[in-house]
Amino acid sequence: MPGYQVPGVFVEEVPCRARPIEGVETSTAGFVGPACCGPVGRPVLLTGLAEYERLHGAGRRLAFGGTPQEDYLWHAARAFFAEGGRRLYVSRLFSPLAGTWPPTDAAGRVSFGTAAAAPRIGAGYADGHGRAAVPASGGPPALQLRARFPGAAGNLKVRFTVEVGPEALTGEAVRDAAGRPVPGPHGRPRLRPVLVGLRGFDLVWIRRRSPPAGEPAEGGAWVAGPQPAGAGGGWSFSGPAGILPGGDLVPPRAGDAASGDSVRPLRLAVAVDRPDAVPWLHRHLAFDPRHRANAGADALTAAFAAEPADERDRLELPLVVEAEDGATGPDVLGALLREAAAQGLALGAAIADGASADADRTLVVALAGGNDGRRPTAVDYAGTALPEGPGTGLEALAEVDEVAAVAAPGSSFVPPGGDPLAARGIAAALVAHAERMRWRIAILDGPNGASMHEIRAFREAFDSDRAALYHPWVLVRDPASPGPLALPPSGFVAGICARVDLERGVNRAPANEIVRSAIGFESAIGTAEQAVLNPEGINCLRAIGGRGLRLWGARTAGSDPEWKYLNVRRYFNYLERSIDRGTLWAVFEANTESLWANLRASVEEFLVAEWRQGRLVGAKPEEAFFVRRDRATMAGAEPEEGRLAWEVGVAMIKPAEFVVLRVGQWTADRRS
Repeated sequence: MPGYQVPGVFVEEVPCRARPIEGVETSTAGFVGPACCGPVGRPVLLTGLAEYERLHGAGRRLAFGGTPQEDYLWHAARAFFAEGGRRLYVSRLFSPLAGTWPPTDAAGRVSFGTAAAAPRIGAGYADGHGRAAVPASGGPPALQLRARFPGAAGNLKVRFTVEVGPEALTGEAVRDAAGRPVPGPHGRPRLRPVLVGLRGFDLVWIRRRSPPAGEPAEGGAWVAGPQPAGAGGGWSFSGPAGILPGGDLVPPRAGDAASGDSVRPLRLAVAVDRPDAVPWLHRHLAFDPRHRANAGADALTAAFAAEPADERDRLELPLVVEAEDGATGPDVLGALLREAAAQGLALGAAIADGASADADRTLVVALAGGNDGRRPTAVDYAGTALPEGPGTGLEALAEVDEVAAVAAPGSSFVPPGGDPLAARGIAAALVAHAERMRWRIAILDGPNGASMHEIRAFREAFDSDRAALYHPWVLVRDPASPGPLALPPSGFVAGICARVDLERGVNRAPANEIVRSAIGFESAIGTAEQAVLNPEGINCLRAIGGRGLRLWGARTAGSDPEWKYLNVRRYFNYLERSIDRGTLWAVFEANTESLWANLRASVEEFLVAEWRQGRLVGAKPEEAFFVRRDRATMAGAEPEEGRLAWEVGVAMIKPAEFVVLRVGQWTADRRS
């Protein structure tokens, strides 16, 4: 109680009820697998398909070692949101042609190197990044271009457009002490040069009316001095003929631009055309890496830096541009001019011509060598925890606490001549991840085109109540062709689970639900087939006569009958995780009767709310749950060791999987 020194009325706020426990999110899913493009490993929360496509592309087929494969991750994200999902994390996989991901240098640090440093394997670079050097020939390149993310989608087309600004050189009448204009030749007022709108390290194109020896008649690129000596003509420029003081420039007369020199600032617009996503455009970039604006770097190399400061750029910016050490603005422009000359373009003449169109001042550079690497293995899916960043594969998703279900869409695809055991290894990695994370379930896909014998053999490899297996694959309309396309069911199932959670609650079994985006299933499952598969924990997707295409099963892949149903497992995950998070306030509190009473009240209030929503069995709370937290639940040494043990029991509602109607004959004269 605070010490009061002055008599008066003091109002204090005190809690009048137990600390509430809030239910955790259960509809958030996490997918892992290869994608067209985008960051590898780093999971990002996505709330719609457009966000996915901006990061990871839109369904271009992948090529592993020349063998094309559907972008199952994109299809799964599409199905997830179409079925009602709202929150999705994606961890992209990439398995390079050589070495491991991410590539490291000799000291073990993550390093992607430069275009010259990356080894080539066949037609692609070992780390999967597309690259280009500017110029490609004719001396050492001044610019190195690299796709920020690996993949064949990194074979970008980059359009450099030189922007020519307005005339910066004007004239100001020279005045005497009395303020009268000083006459010059031919009786006109004498003018002194004034330069407007320039910054230090600006690259400008200067064309002299009467160029001295050593300066080209069509003009050339100069760098404005970083610290002007004063206003107007106090600027100095370094360029083709050494140092040009701004006071040596001849300002044009009013209405006659050709009567004097010309100083026009140059900027750069860079457009990156991506085949699988919207183009990326940067305008008004400075050529010189030393250029600053608004206390920050705004040069080409800063906008496309290897480590951008902005998190959005870090995730989405598709290109990295690096200049050779010590490169200046004229070096960067000279590299573009030499590349343009090699392509037969008169870029220099177009810059000198102030009336030229943007297309005449545009140079296109194509990156090459990007590739989709090798088909990821179970080791890639399991992932690696990295000291720098969130790791890769499932290890990256392990850092996201809110994910409640994980899947690896397309990992069970067996290509022609492929190893069917590879899919089993990846599924085992998913199950191990869900077991380790405790409050997650793994949604497993059966192999594509699996027969009854094959799906049962696939199921025999697992025994976990934190996993659920689904069969067969789902047919949808192929967006790239008129025929149907078979897709793994995990993306659809994850979306249906999210939909049921949001509309009905996590306690409700995610089954007997319409698969909204399906047009059929890869194989027809009838009652006789499901009578074999259902007892073994293989959840079927079926076409039910008159009721459409439905998910017709909600069992786990475990052998323990207590955890036979998926909704029971998921609801207990929800309860355990909610109580765990909602009672963290009790850590380090005094282990006394007062603490026990507060914890008991918090948990009981939470469970009463669950019972009132119809999620627990019982006509009254005492029949639905119990909470025991007293000395009887603790061993003798536990309080001394700082432990507080408690017991919580709940009576779950099991799904009515078998609705049995007993029908008998009744005669009219019977009364009971």
